[in-house]
Amino acid sequence: MATAGAQVRETTSPTVKQFSVFLLNKVGALLEIIRVLNESQVHVIGLNSQDSTDSALVRIIVSDPEAVEQIFDLHEVKFLTCTRSPTASQRYWWLRCGK
Repeated sequence: MATAGAQVRETTSPTVKQFSVFLLNKVGALLEIIRVLNESQVHVIGLNSQDSTDSALVRIIVSDPEAVEQIFDLHEVKFLTCTRSPTASQRYWWLRCGK
């Protein structure tokens, strides 16, 4: 039951930008992406890979999403982005690491 003059505080979850990169399934393809990011002082925070016999879909969460968009454009890396809300355990880790 709401009381007169009560204020409603809206809470929002932190969000994380995730990059999806399509790679050919060949030796060194993922390493090349990681090297390009490391050369620009961007750290990979999370990575997931789903591969098949000829290709792989790699999902990456990085320390500097804005820089990665520019880096991928510069190096002609094809990518998609989506914004995700982390789960409760991921939020705990995120807060504990000072993000």
